[in-house]
Amino acid sequence: MLIHAYTHTGVCAVPVTIHQTSGVQYPVFVLTVVVHTQLTTKSVLCSLICKINSALDMWFTALTLLCSISLTMRIAQINCSGISKFTRSRLHSYVDEKQIDILCLQETWLKDDKFKFKRWSPNINNAADGYGGVAIITHPSVKAVKLDKLKHNDLEAVWSKIQVGKQTAVIGSVYIRPGDTAKFQILRDKLNEIDRSTPVIITGDFNGKSKLWQTDYKPPRNKNDKPYQMGKLLEQIILDFSLDIHNTGTHTHISRCDGSSSAIDLFLTRGLTYGKRWSVDQLVVLKSDHMPTLLDITTEEEGQIKEKWNLKNVSWSLFGHTLSRDLDNLNNSEDYQSADTERKCELTQETIILCPENTIAKKQISRHSKAFITDKLKTLQKEFWRAKKAFTKRNAPHNQRALDKAREEYCNEYLKEKDIFWQEVCRNTEHKDLWNTVNKINNNCKTKSVQPLYNSDGTHEFDDGRIAERLKSTHH
Repeated sequence: MLIHAYTHTGVCAVPVTIHQTSGVQYPVFVLTVVVHTQLTTKSVLCSLICKINSALDMWFTALTLLCSISLTMRIAQINCSGISKFTRSRLHSYVDEKQIDILCLQETWLKDDKFKFKRWSPNINNAADGYGGVAIITHPSVKAVKLDKLKHNDLEAVWSKIQVGKQTAVIGSVYIRPGDTAKFQILRDKLNEIDRSTPVIITGDFNGKSKLWQTDYKPPRNKNDKPYQMGKLLEQIILDFSLDIHNTGTHTHISRCDGSSSAIDLFLTRGLTYGKRWSVDQLVVLKSDHMPTLLDITTEEEGQIKEKWNLKNVSWSLFGHTLSRDLDNLNNSEDYQSADTERKCELTQETIILCPENTIAKKQISRHSKAFITDKLKTLQKEFWRAKKAFTKRNAPHNQRALDKAREEYCNEYLKEKDIFWQEVCRNTEHKDLWNTVNKINNNCKTKSVQPLYNSDGTHEFDDGRIAERLKSTHH
């Protein structure tokens, strides 16, 4: 999904193009949001675009049905201001305490590449002057390979390809020194070398300030201020490459000079279909004046039934027409006309989120073949298989008793869970959808209706709705 923006007098238009991702064919259309207000600063425009992008991402990432295993990956970003013996000892304790999977470091101040961190795999790029330097250090359980082709001698950045669930993503640890605005063009060139369909995770210390990731930031009057300029350059990269900002405005850096605080450490992503949660760890004690930031990437909870958007029979023309109509109605409403720019962004966001609820159907999915299968039932099934294997290997009385006990426990639990699921289906399913659900449970019927039901007076009932009502009243 790519979002670009352009402005002219009093108008802000936001085209949105949706591409094919993770094997799911999405439509290609253009959504234009027009805000009748004087957008005199780019910060207001960037805030609007990011809010719309966030609104789309809230429901659009739910379109893919890739999540089938329970997973939590935690990525930590730390500007460590040099790796000393004390810092290394604290990092050892920190990754164990917080269960870190990937450690992205900036300002490592390492002199050579001979760096060992437990049994983890380091990917290091040292600075020529011995100051600065970056690293990506991955836990042995994380599948990762170095991407040396993305390295650049004039950019302190290191890149790796990692596996997140069933997706592969490119992760980068970046450090841009204060006032070094020329490095953003090199960063842009490196991002252009990454395929647009590839999920990306970028984290690091960018030394740029903006209201997009620091809500209390006040732009200076002097537009030549270096942190302000670096923030503007980073804003443009975020817009051009459709990156999501996960910072919530919390400060990540406390200056040792004047005690002022700011948010200059960022987590940016694109294309990840899993849930993401960003946080700042303000309690850890390191020698650095930066606080660690964490990004938790989570998938579906194991054994839990989820609702997903059903893309098989979606009328995208209806979706586009409905969204255009809702946005036009919103634009002409009194509440929208009298609202300030921030409130208009919120109303636009709410409208985009509600549109698919009215135009795209949902369906329930489960990681198991049948929706009522639970983790407990899977465990009992494995015990039954083990007992059956032991009995097959040796036909002894104690193996026979163990097999009978395991079979009884499994069958009782299976019938119990199936009955609970069926009762819930009967309570919540409409008549027209009931038989589709029955077919899915039985997994052996291709028709969308059932044979006529025999009545006590000798007649037959043909109407599916009345048949469903009789079955629900009889078996409820």
